Amino acid sequence: MENEHEKSPWLVLILVLFGSGVGVVFGSGLGGFVAMQLYQGEGSFQQAVASPSDAIRVPLYAIQGITALFGMVVVPGLVWWRLRQKPISSFFATGTRWPLFLLVAFLVIAFAVVDTVIIQWNKNLSLPSLLRDFEQWAQAQEQVLERLTKVLVDFANPGEFLLGLLVIGVVAGLAEEFFFRGLIQTELVKATRNPHVAIWLTAIAFSAVHLQFYGFFPRMLLGALFGYLYWWSGDLWIPVLAHTVNNAFSLVVVYIASQRTLPLDVENEAAPWPAVLIFFVITVFLIQKVYRTFHPRLP
Repeated sequence: MENEHEKSPWLVLILVLFGSGVGVVFGSGLGGFVAMQLYQGEGSFQQAVASPSDAIRVPLYAIQGITALFGMVVVPGLVWWRLRQKPISSFFATGTRWPLFLLVAFLVIAFAVVDTVIIQWNKNLSLPSLLRDFEQWAQAQEQVLERLTKVLVDFANPGEFLLGLLVIGVVAGLAEEFFFRGLIQTELVKATRNPHVAIWLTAIAFSAVHLQFYGFFPRMLLGALFGYLYWWSGDLWIPVLAHTVNNAFSLVVVYIASQRTLPLDVENEAAPWPAVLIFFVITVFLIQKVYRTFHPRLP
């Protein structure tokens, strides 16, 4: 029976989101300070941020990583812990088998191939004239993010590539899954009493917070996949692994493409249709396999 004195999940959500905002402000300030110490380029740090170049890459990693940790883990996690009086470890199950981790990793890679079709469709989406102002804003935002992304992933050496894997892969995977699936989705399940509604609302929020309309739908689908993996397993390590593998796989593909050893323009082309169809079948099979791992009595 639910404790009738337990705090409202809507109240917890509001306070967690407020805590996240405080964490982002503090984390970005601390990250900016650390970044300025790491910056070794010409001109002022502020000018370098306004016009990103290779010299700002490592400092930007510092800002991104520290902001994510304080804005999505430390401060909102403390707020949730204080309100719920439950250990953070309650999000993580014990005894998860390594074969399951491998299964989830293969699932994410297969889904990434299928998702290239959605990525290209979303990227070339035209909006009606009624939404022209929003479309112009979204296109301008997309150009800014593309320039920033190119700086972040245009690695000068293997050391920067490994640092990128750590920050964009591991730190982002852990921080975003803890915040969205661990904190937000958990409270939305309580608030709505419907896990499917909670999963999709969280996926929408997860995609929207990236402020990238021309990547909204593929990221939303990815967020929904992470959400169902957490709901089925009850172990936050599962979506954390999935998110990390997805980001790392994307970085590896971009890195290989930058070395001109991949016969595919990964930024402007979807995977070939035969590959998409094959990996779609593999994705469906692996989703069923993962689901039945946690629901063995189903046919």
